Amino acid sequence: MMRCKSILLLLAGGVLLSAAGCFPIDLHVNAQGEMLIPRQEGFFLFQARTGKLTALEHAQDGLPVFGRFSPAGTEAVLVRKVRKDFVDQFRFDLVSLKDGKSRSLFTMRDAGNVHFSPDGSQLAVIRYADAFANGLPEVHLADVKTGKVRLALAKAGNVVRWFADSKRLLVFRIQEKDKNSRYHGEIAILDAASGDVTPLAAAVTSREGCMELSPDNKTVLFGANQAGEAGALVDDEKNFDPVLFELDVAAKSIRPHGGKVSFICYSPNGKKILLLRKVEANLFDLALDRLEIVIADAELKNLRSIAADAHRPIITIGAEGLSFPGWIDDATVFYFIERRVFGIDGRALHLVVIGADGQNKRYVQPGIDLGVMKAAPQP
Repeated sequence: MMRCKSILLLLAGGVLLSAAGCFPIDLHVNAQGEMLIPRQEGFFLFQARTGKLTALEHAQDGLPVFGRFSPAGTEAVLVRKVRKDFVDQFRFDLVSLKDGKSRSLFTMRDAGNVHFSPDGSQLAVIRYADAFANGLPEVHLADVKTGKVRLALAKAGNVVRWFADSKRLLVFRIQEKDKNSRYHGEIAILDAASGDVTPLAAAVTSREGCMELSPDNKTVLFGANQAGEAGALVDDEKNFDPVLFELDVAAKSIRPHGGKVSFICYSPNGKKILLLRKVEANLFDLALDRLEIVIADAELKNLRSIAADAHRPIITIGAEGLSFPGWIDDATVFYFIERRVFGIDGRALHLVVIGADGQNKRYVQPGIDLGVMKAAPQP
């Protein structure tokens, strides 16, 4: 089962050039532990266990931006930034991992993420509507067979998860954006066919938001400034930063756990949880550019910090600039650090692999860069 969805961006050596648009650095890993990596040279598969890197597609027309494996693992959606009608857009192509054949599905402006339904028949796409006019994200659904795209939910948060039945999605429906750019709304279930929305809980959260559905679809973990039962009026005065809450999907009941959180991800077998949170600052180290990675069991007990140097962007636009950690397998985690590679201002993101127990930390970026130099034509 593939979890923690993807990290596809420009992992170029030297200075990192962030992908144009709204896509985060969100690495997807398949069941074999291969990472799908887009760079200016093309799309690549990187096996973190062995260090092997394979070229999937060399750069063609458009800039490689993002990618995601299909649930069956036989195909992948590759996203490129292209120029169409004098406007920058994102083209979504479906590529066979067996023979390399591809077909274009659709093109969209201001896209920000994409997720296959578990049966592989649909794509849920986050789009930042009228991004420069202070618009709110939308959820669009695309038919993989026909490429037809339709709006499923306007005014949505930028996190969406499919339920196992491929008929429902977990969403955050925005009701209001306040003066602090926080979203007031509700965590809800969206029926993919009818568009009906079933509220599960009320919440106030940041623009980035974080929300994760357990592998058994019974529990939602989410970060919010405040939360309450569905229909309740909640404010955000209690917590300046989002803290962790647990939601029972069937009972629609909420349990606060406390502790700041900015990202949540279950391990493939659902027995461990990865939490990303702010490093506690002190007078001599404000830690504005770093985040802490914490591993907990499925009951959110036995928390253990395994790293305190994960990259944290100072400024983000939509989801662009965000970098998410994730799981390679049930015992191994990946994340990003920022390195000064040319003086003070020349910075780059480097990929790091570490055991869920905090052991065997490895810096794998040099191997990726060397592999790309050997596998792809250089400019």
